[in-house]
Amino acid sequence: MKVTNEKVEHREAFLTIEMEPAEVEESLGEAYRRLVQRVKVPGFRVGKAPRAVLERHIGKESLFEEALNNLIPKAYQQAIKEQQIEPIAQPMIEIAQTEPVVLKAKVPLQPEIKLGDYQQIEVTPEEVKTTEDSDVDAVIEQLRHQNATWEPVAERAVDFNDLAIFDIESTIEDKPFVNQKAAQYQVLHDLKFPAPGFAEQLAGMKTNEEKEFKLQFPADHSNQDLAGKEPHFKVKLTEIKQEALPEVNDEFAQQVNPDFKTVAALRERVTADMKLRAGERARIDFEERVIDAVVGRCEVEFPPILVEAEIHRVLDQQFQGGSQAL
Repeated sequence: MKVTNEKVEHREAFLTIEMEPAEVEESLGEAYRRLVQRVKVPGFRVGKAPRAVLERHIGKESLFEEALNNLIPKAYQQAIKEQQIEPIAQPMIEIAQTEPVVLKAKVPLQPEIKLGDYQQIEVTPEEVKTTEDSDVDAVIEQLRHQNATWEPVAERAVDFNDLAIFDIESTIEDKPFVNQKAAQYQVLHDLKFPAPGFAEQLAGMKTNEEKEFKLQFPADHSNQDLAGKEPHFKVKLTEIKQEALPEVNDEFAQQVNPDFKTVAALRERVTADMKLRAGERARIDFEERVIDAVVGRCEVEFPPILVEAEIHRVLDQQFQGGSQAL
């Protein structure tokens, strides 16, 4: 086998691999021994047909193709080993001619990175964000919501932020959509599930009230199966609950974590955690700005296959995202 490295361009090596007749003949013999064991030739038991008879039965082209299918991978591996090439992906191989057998291989190589004058880069770290009392108050408020309870309401209609419990039946184009008994649903502004405007339809309903309505999915909805469709809903409200937030006292602090005996201890831990996270965010931001500055001065050459792979990855992500149900 003779291997010629014609050139390296755009981080792809272009190889010409010329096979010796003896190598091709050896591969043809191996192909015959494989095929004769699984091809039935009239007048011969399986595995007993001579090679010339088998060739007439299946055609010389079929035997040659079988030989090349086994020969090409071996020849390629030997070629890159001989040329000391480390590919990063599968090559593109074509048969340039058959007498003698000549292969053309385009082999993707590792990207080449040329660093610029990175030693002159100056990036100043930003000051760590100060933790204010208002920031701690916001976290405490989140903890109140996490530890809240839901209490039944009987005197009024559904309002936003309530928890509505209802039976729901719905269809889209006479096909079942969302159907559930005793569904629990927090009524929030601009909620898109199960359809845009659903929460607004619940607002104002009273216990045991029934309501039917239609809504419209936008034409550019991420789920193409729902885009532009008009679901029909039938809802019976069975219960309304409102959020009961705990008071911020020592009992609440212990509810969050038994280690916190007082509100002051809880606030101290929240403050320390926020300072730690702020410092970590500042460190990550600084590292990213340094990397961006270095990359901005680099020259990177990579094989086209990496661009194609990234395009396919992005398209696959968009397709999967668009095909997901609500």
